[in-house]
Amino acid sequence: MKNIFLIGMLTMITISVYAQLIDVANLNKGKYGIKVTTGFITTSKETTTLINEKSMTSQKIKFSSASPQISVGLWGQKKFGFLYADANVLYSRYGMNYEVYGSNSDDVNMKTISENYQYIDMQVMGGLTSNGFRIGVGPVAHVLAAHQTDLKDETYFNERMRAVSFGFSGAVGYDYKKFSFDIKFDKAFRTIGDHIYYGNRKSRFLETPDALTFSVAYQLF
Repeated sequence: MKNIFLIGMLTMITISVYAQLIDVANLNKGKYGIKVTTGFITTSKETTTLINEKSMTSQKIKFSSASPQISVGLWGQKKFGFLYADANVLYSRYGMNYEVYGSNSDDVNMKTISENYQYIDMQVMGGLTSNGFRIGVGPVAHVLAAHQTDLKDETYFNERMRAVSFGFSGAVGYDYKKFSFDIKFDKAFRTIGDHIYYGNRKSRFLETPDALTFSVAYQLF
């Protein structure tokens, strides 16, 4: 129920933002349509050791790579002189790969495990605009839609996913007729191991799943 409440609240906030962006008397001054985004996770490789004090065992886990991030959804933009504001609700997905090292007698075993994330990203941005160029910043909320992981099959591993996490973005863009192009950097306010526990101990990853993306939005009305 708590997760449903949070998702409902964020949806209401996003709808409210869209409503404020839409001025019925000046609808022709706004742009409303769809957005498609692609990019990559900028996280560097990182290794940490996980210790289960209860069972007196330890394993090493290494973040090795991430698959591209792809997003698609609704978008709106409105300009006020040299200022602009836009909002979007996007379905996003990407994956991450880890290497888990365990020992058995004198042998060291390595296993590659994968995780796939699906989020509903709700963002509002604002900033300056001139001659079609834009620069802006804004917060983003990532609402967890689905998560698949191989970690659930590993002994002593357990996961505690956040229903909602947050971040902050900076972007530069250019508007051309019905198209809007953006290059954006998303800073995540969580680590890549924020959800990974070994026994009851949280992993000590420091890297964050930040993303550099390129997007194209198209005005439908």
